[in-house]
Amino acid sequence: MDGGSVVSVKFFEGGQSGPALAQRSYRDAFSRNNTRFIHYEVTMEFPLNATRTRTIELQCVCVASDGREIFRLTLPCKVEQGYEVGIYSLGWGREKTGGWEPGSYTVKFYFSDREVASGSFRVY
Repeated sequence: MDGGSVVSVKFFEGGQSGPALAQRSYRDAFSRNNTRFIHYEVTMEFPLNATRTRTIELQCVCVASDGREIFRLTLPCKVEQGYEVGIYSLGWGREKTGGWEPGSYTVKFYFSDREVASGSFRVY
């Protein structure tokens, strides 16, 4: 993936812009009555010998357990020259709670049409 690899996928709740990194509470289960946006955070590692700053794009597709596509988003990931780790996040939902249907969801991440990572969460 342009020299990098995904090392973790985590989920957290928040408003549309999401909380700052230090304020995130990571979970894999969310209460429908207390959840607005569910954000995903992708941590990637890159070789230290990167010769230029660039942006790569991950396609993110969330699917419910019944196969319905919930959302499809593009996550731009700016890769800084000389940085070994990048943390990127984006979310989907509503400003008011109650928008998520109970069930299981999987978010798959693609780079150049190849799946490079996935993560799952549940809404109860």
